[in-house]
Amino acid sequence: MFEDKDRLMPNSIGQHTIERTIGTGGMGTVYAVRSAVGRIYALKVLHEEFARQEQFCARFQNEARMMSELGAGHPHILEVDDFRQEDNGVTWMRMPLIEGIPANESGKRWVTLRDQMDDEKQLALPVIREVVDQLLDAVSYAHERGILHRDLKPANLLLTEGGVLIGDFGLGKAIEREDLQSRLQQSLLDTHFASSSGEMEGDLGDIADTLPEVKSSRAEALIGTVQYMAHELRPPAFEEHTVQSDLYAIGLMVYQMLTGEIEPGIGDMPSDDREALSGEMDRWVGKAMAKKANKRFETALSMKEAWRSLPEFTDNTVISKEANSASSSEAQSPRINYDPSTDMRSQDQETSGNFAGDFPNASAGEMEGLEAGESRVFGGIEFVWCPPGEFLMGSPESEEGRQENETQHLVKLTHGFWLARTQCTQAQWRGATDGNPGIFIGDDLPVEHVSWDDAREWLEKMNGKHTLEGGWEWVLPTEAQWEYACRAGTAAATAFGNSLSSKQANFNGKHPYGVAAKGPFVGKTVRVGNYEPNDWGVFGMHGNVWEWCQDLYGEYPACSVTDPKGSTTGPSRVCRGGGWGGHGHFCRSAYRGGFLPGDRDSDLSFRPALSCDR
Repeated sequence: MFEDKDRLMPNSIGQHTIERTIGTGGMGTVYAVRSAVGRIYALKVLHEEFARQEQFCARFQNEARMMSELGAGHPHILEVDDFRQEDNGVTWMRMPLIEGIPANESGKRWVTLRDQMDDEKQLALPVIREVVDQLLDAVSYAHERGILHRDLKPANLLLTEGGVLIGDFGLGKAIEREDLQSRLQQSLLDTHFASSSGEMEGDLGDIADTLPEVKSSRAEALIGTVQYMAHELRPPAFEEHTVQSDLYAIGLMVYQMLTGEIEPGIGDMPSDDREALSGEMDRWVGKAMAKKANKRFETALSMKEAWRSLPEFTDNTVISKEANSASSSEAQSPRINYDPSTDMRSQDQETSGNFAGDFPNASAGEMEGLEAGESRVFGGIEFVWCPPGEFLMGSPESEEGRQENETQHLVKLTHGFWLARTQCTQAQWRGATDGNPGIFIGDDLPVEHVSWDDAREWLEKMNGKHTLEGGWEWVLPTEAQWEYACRAGTAAATAFGNSLSSKQANFNGKHPYGVAAKGPFVGKTVRVGNYEPNDWGVFGMHGNVWEWCQDLYGEYPACSVTDPKGSTTGPSRVCRGGGWGGHGHFCRSAYRGGFLPGDRDSDLSFRPALSCDR
């Protein structure tokens, strides 16, 4: 009953009214639905023959659980918010309905990357850069948590104003089961063949004569999946899917976005179809698509680092050359550049000037401040004084969105410290080191794609360049110092009360915190100082970019502590504050994030502190 979009569409599923069929894949059909209270969602419904089998229902539920957890933790993974099996056996998961972005053709929208690639063939380099950055960030996040996607392809990458969203963690993983491998092999080898000579090139040509005739949307989805399968996954091998298998699919998508071609022929390079591309880009794509898995990039993180170091993105020569000859580049590239029209600072704040230059440098012998919120400049950066004191760290059990790792306890800080008034900007970053790791460009934007290790290296350079007296050092704040400064004497869920809208902080305004109304979703970083400060005059402690803390991530104590330094063991470092792509509840003063010290992302940054208590 739910196998193909050309079959009879049901009127309702549970309490959801069916509006239309969006599409059909190998495991299920996706419908646009309206809930009982009138909200529009996308509902993915497991195909009937799978829903009758317990093992597939369990896999479907596991997919929903994975996408719920991953989507809540990463802005570029589609989040599932509900799962259910109805009394009649219909099994579904629910997620946001993605409407896509405006296409070049008036009135048209691209919902998936496949839509845009079909229309534009060769995509503009700034667009490709953003897509691949976000895709590799998200895939790296999933891989680090032990989850392979197994079906990466343009049709599974949804387009939003905030960038791409990875969906559908189900089909490819199900195919690795031995019984489905047999079915797939039979469908490839024992059906009528539709591919004509020359339709496929390169290694795909080896299976061109085995692709089944497209008789339904499910067969079409199967072909799409096979096309992006790495060599080790194709018949007759059917080897185990690995990290490198996911990375192969990304490499193929990059080749297609660069050239507009299906797959390279023997000896073909991206620069053969796009003259402006560098030899380094050719080698990157060649390594990503290597026939042997062990010749590809080892991890998504190493693949991303190599991607970001390509001359196309470290030197604007190639992008500028294409921008002068292709109007489509100008049409799409603003999504990765800072847009002053999103600035929400008041006129009084705007005319106050650059934070780094408005105050004289403090005397090195007078390091301690006099009162909370006092500001001074050190090393060209404005800092705010956070005096000694005590506060309740963590959250009460009654707080909305509370996590189990937020055990409330009394913390005493016996030493005051200075905390930068804003997140570290790109201009401040360049003051101590060369280059700019971020994808959103602007001197007043926070530097991003910064790992904990990167931040520590920058701080070491600042300690050498702007030495402080009396044992004071440039450091990352401890987790306790960060929350103390974030709260600034308040006890509510945020420095602004028990609700938070995206007019108060930069996050996904479609998911506000508390009773706040839905607000704008900028979909990128905004310049520091863009919203109202807290009571101590510190800007941006909620949203925009996550901020690294010094501490190893660990459990809180159940008793009061003095000058805590965090856990003594563990692989992850603490991050605080939430980011531009996350939900409002991540921005709470007590919310705790944990990332590996080498992680980099478009919403990972830091703000420096000055302390003598280390």
